[in-house]
Amino acid sequence: MDELQDQERAKYERVWTYEGYRRQADGDPVVMQAYEAMGCKPGESLIDWGCGKGTPAQAFQDKGLVVTGIDIARNCLDPDVKINLYVACLWDVDIGLEADYAFCTDVLEHIPPERLPAVLDTIASRTRKAAFIQVCTTHDTFGRKMDPPETLHLSVMPYVAWDTLLRARWPKVSGSLRGKSRAYFLCMR
Repeated sequence: MDELQDQERAKYERVWTYEGYRRQADGDPVVMQAYEAMGCKPGESLIDWGCGKGTPAQAFQDKGLVVTGIDIARNCLDPDVKINLYVACLWDVDIGLEADYAFCTDVLEHIPPERLPAVLDTIASRTRKAAFIQVCTTHDTFGRKMDPPETLHLSVMPYVAWDTLLRARWPKVSGSLRGKSRAYFLCMR
């Protein structure tokens, strides 16, 4: 484990103790959209990269997918979420796990910029069919509420920069920008 990994794990284990942060689940509203867009079918597999409190992963599991959540924080899952959780840093995931689908919402902007290429490469190389990726393109507001304050969004980029990064790793990418802060991408093999 490197020092940056230790710092990020400590930061996110602290973040998940804040009820206000836990109430946020930016992936929840797009589970059905992602399920349909990726063409998921019961019995197929999905990795939720940076699964957080786990409610989106649980929703995919409830739809019949075999789900694994990966997150850096051991304390991220809500108590009523029952998914397979692998605690790992996304730029250093040391498992041979692959899945048909990847789901990654409001996670990539949290990755330190120098580690972002490794995370994107890992997600692309471990996904057989399609990935649904949602990123926030603005600075976070919650970190300022913490004591002491934290910067949570480390890789803040405009839509076009995210599009370029994903197109370098996936043969087919379609995306859209909603509002001023959310970019959505469907990445297909």
